Amino acid sequence: MENQTVRNFKEVCASKVTSTVNLDALSRDLCPHLQWFVCFSSVSCGRGNAGQANYGYANSVMERICENRAHEGLPGLAIQWGPIGDVGVLQDTVGSDVVISGMISQSIRSCLSVLEKFLQKKHPVVLSCIPYLPEEISSPKASKRSILSAVGKIFGISDISSMNKELSLLELGMDSLIEVELKLLLDRECDLVLGSSELRKLTIKDLGILEGPICIEDGSETPDSKVAVTYDIEEAHLGSNAQDNSWLIPKETIVHLNSVKSGIPLFVVHPIEGTVGMLYSLAQLITVPVFGIQYTSEAPKDSFEKVAAWYWACIQRLNVGNTIALAGYSFGSFLVFEMALQAESQPLQHPKIQNIIFLDGSPAFVNSYTKKYQSTGVQREIDLLFAF
Repeated sequence: MENQTVRNFKEVCASKVTSTVNLDALSRDLCPHLQWFVCFSSVSCGRGNAGQANYGYANSVMERICENRAHEGLPGLAIQWGPIGDVGVLQDTVGSDVVISGMISQSIRSCLSVLEKFLQKKHPVVLSCIPYLPEEISSPKASKRSILSAVGKIFGISDISSMNKELSLLELGMDSLIEVELKLLLDRECDLVLGSSELRKLTIKDLGILEGPICIEDGSETPDSKVAVTYDIEEAHLGSNAQDNSWLIPKETIVHLNSVKSGIPLFVVHPIEGTVGMLYSLAQLITVPVFGIQYTSEAPKDSFEKVAAWYWACIQRLNVGNTIALAGYSFGSFLVFEMALQAESQPLQHPKIQNIIFLDGSPAFVNSYTKKYQSTGVQREIDLLFAF
């Protein structure tokens, strides 16, 4: 406190106190139906921190404003955050692994999750921090985690360990949202970063392997065990030689994904990975011939238009008839869109497209992509094309 000055208090109060007071007053008149009024405070306000009396004072004023609003029936929430990792001065100066005042850094992902819960509470002042628990006082049971049960919870499966161990995550019904959750889970719990194609190929058996170093009896994890498991997963899904990336590029542009011979053929364009291997199981359930279109080293690399034209040339070489169906998975939806435009502009040079299917495509991206063509005079044709 002896090092504080009037200027120190004025500087911090100008940004925190004055702005909060003004927002409180103006929102009462301009936003009578305001749903949330949130202030970010600090744990140092509630517990104190040497050299930060001015900071604690300013945060305390914000908290009192929120309490006053709540007392009057208005929205008001002040959150006392502990150390935050990932961003900010703490991350830039000492990193995320340091222990500060008996607390460890809280990730941004955790903060957002907690914020959502706080917004549903009626308490005007709340606290969010992660206390540091030394390993010697942590019970083995507390440090024990089950990757299988966590994955099962994400999929909504109560007992995933009782299912067929050879089932892949894709066969369990993994969509883009589940994929994001699984990537975060494996990164956080196993320090394992997998691409989308590798993640889709993971089986329940592979997840059981990952449980080894996490759920051992004493709750500890040795560096050797982590390396061993990472190696097993990479060997299973990244090829026998992780340094050789030639296997990443498919050898064939068009592959037959099922054994059906009759019916209007369905051509499925690859996602961003360039392969269609993850669609094999789905193709077995379809009652028409299904062909996968993959991005090979022979394909053009200049533009969407040239890639789409290349795929049309490959399709026509198959002689599958005058009518086909097109489907695009994720990123492939954009290529299917371009292929449809080319077929519409030159109908005599392309097979007739009976149906177009977007699997997990991005409506926002597709919408922005179509804006390029709104001034070309073919908008009506595009609308009719997608009227199905």
